Amino acid sequence: MKKKALAYPYLIWSAIFIVIPLLLIVYFSFTKTVNGETVFSLNNFVQFFDFKSGYYRVLLRSIKLAFYCTLICLFIGYPTAYFLTKMKSGIRNFLILLLVLPM
Repeated sequence: MKKKALAYPYLIWSAIFIVIPLLLIVYFSFTKTVNGETVFSLNNFVQFFDFKSGYYRVLLRSIKLAFYCTLICLFIGYPTAYFLTKMKSGIRNFLILLLVLPM
């Protein structure tokens, strides 16, 4: 029972910083404000899938940037993980702490 109690702070953190923002994104994607009133609308999706708008270029640029970032993380992450496995446990744990701490 104690182990389950340790998960509650993580669940609260996840709800505040992951689930609620995603729900807000979904809410704002399906609504539109007209004369101060919020109404259901698919206008945002119609505008996004319109080829004349610049959203496709932004989407493709974002996908390309995500691909490059993934490659860079792989090229940095795998050698780092390999060298960490070859170190003594005390130094390894300290270096892992230094890597995880900024996150």
